[in-house]
Amino acid sequence: MTLRTLVDEKKLSTAITLFRKILSSPTFAPTELPRVKSQIIAALKSQQEDPWQVAKNQFYAALYGEFPYAHNPLGNEKTVAAITRAQLQQFYRQYYVGANANLILVGDITEVQAKAIAATIAGEIPAGDTAKMWNPVAMLSQARTIRIHFPSKQSTLLLGQVGISRENPEYFPLMIGNTILGGMPMTSILYDNIREKNGLAYSVTSDFNPLRYRGPFLIGLQTKTASLAQSERLTQQLLKQFVNNGPSDFQLQSAKQFLIGYFPTTFSSNKNILAVVANMAFYHRPLDFLDTYEKNVSDVTSDQVKNAFQKSIHPSEMVTVVVG
Repeated sequence: MTLRTLVDEKKLSTAITLFRKILSSPTFAPTELPRVKSQIIAALKSQQEDPWQVAKNQFYAALYGEFPYAHNPLGNEKTVAAITRAQLQQFYRQYYVGANANLILVGDITEVQAKAIAATIAGEIPAGDTAKMWNPVAMLSQARTIRIHFPSKQSTLLLGQVGISRENPEYFPLMIGNTILGGMPMTSILYDNIREKNGLAYSVTSDFNPLRYRGPFLIGLQTKTASLAQSERLTQQLLKQFVNNGPSDFQLQSAKQFLIGYFPTTFSSNKNILAVVANMAFYHRPLDFLDTYEKNVSDVTSDQVKNAFQKSIHPSEMVTVVVG
């Protein structure tokens, strides 16, 4: 939940009072529930018309199986239609509690004001119990390919596997390696070879999405259906080469310069600062994470990137989803 308000004393006080009331006793008005459910169902139907979203939903389902990450965050039409007000109220009482909460304040307020606001808001939140911990995510033991027919001139290709959590000790080597492979705009290995040299796709990216548990590592592109087989082969070839050989010194330095140069832009607004600090709190980052970020990036070596990718990425055991 987020609240954005002016720091004028009267307006701030009114906003905090209302926010506290909503947190402590949300009504889940019966008249509103059908409207919200209809909006979510409409969004789900819209996803079915987007080949990229169809591919992503299928990718997560295939990769995570019975684990919660397999499910579309919006649910599905059947479950959304069946949700009752009583279920929402029970869910809120169980999980929206102090044991699961982080309170982040960003803006032109003093420490004294911040503590007073925090006390006002937190005082209305029941302590509750920490949410259940899930068993570790299971890795795939063999490759799996899923092809879905979709009426389109282009085909969407997703290729990936279970990746890492935020606590992975090789977080920085993996992030830098991914920047080189497919995360750096215009100059990554995948972009240079698939778009610039071969003209197979307008855009191609790779990404780690580290979560509380192990989020996915994912490569994605869209290409002409006639070029799909070539695009798929080349993507797999480039991934295997990178895992086997690691980055060059030039690639490593370019990635470091990009990440260090981009880092200050993450603090360009209160909204961005809030996102960064909330991320640190939710994922239990050390309090010096921001202070040590540049050094942690600068200290990574080519061998560390290579070893980290060889340990975490397994090109022969990936989920491939093709929609087209």
